[in-house]
This record gives sequence, C-alpha cells and structure tokens, in this order.
Amino acid sequence: MRLFRLCTPLLLIAIASAQLLIVSPAEVTCDSAAHAVSTSGIARWIQFVAPAANSAVVRVGDSNTGASRGVPIAAGGGYMMPVGSQTLGYDLTKVYYYCTTADKVNI
Repeated sequence: MRLFRLCTPLLLIAIASAQLLIVSPAEVTCDSAAHAVSTSGIARWIQFVAPAANSAVVRVGDSNTGASRGVPIAAGGGYMMPVGSQTLGYDLTKVYYYCTTADKVNI
C-alpha cells in the first residue's frame, strides 16, 4: 500500500500534463444577441468573466440564452464550467453567452 501512495501522484501528473493546453481568454464585444462560444471544438472547462465596466449582467447557457434566461454573471464577476468526473468536455457549439450591446465578456 505504501508503494501505491508514492506512485499515484507521479502518474496523475503525467496524465494531466499530457492533456492540458492553456488558451488566453478572448475578449468579446457584445451585440445584444446570443452567440455560441465557438463554431467548433470541445473544451474540458470554460471560464466566463464579465468586466467591471459592463452595464448589465452577462448570461450563459444553452441556445435559449437571452436577456432574461441563462446563468447571470454580474459586472466584475465570473462563472466557471468545471471539469466533471463524468464530463468528456463541453461542445463549444452548444454553450452560448448573451450580453448587451457594447458590454464585453472574456471567455
């Protein structure tokens, strides 16, 4: 049992380092319409950040996301869609964001 405890962290580090890729967030200027995060791709996790200068909440959700529907993110706040133990990834064509014209969101 002691040998297993010593080897486990090394194995997890090797697996994690081989599969992770860091991508700089994109700052998107909004137009009061819902948009998919991307036209293609899968992500293990997604983070949304609403700049403090925004005039209204940013909303995140499915294709029905809009001004009054979706998870609200207050100006200066963020929302993390985490890696789940059963999640293979988020289909970026099915995750939407909405924010008012001239506001921004970092994805």
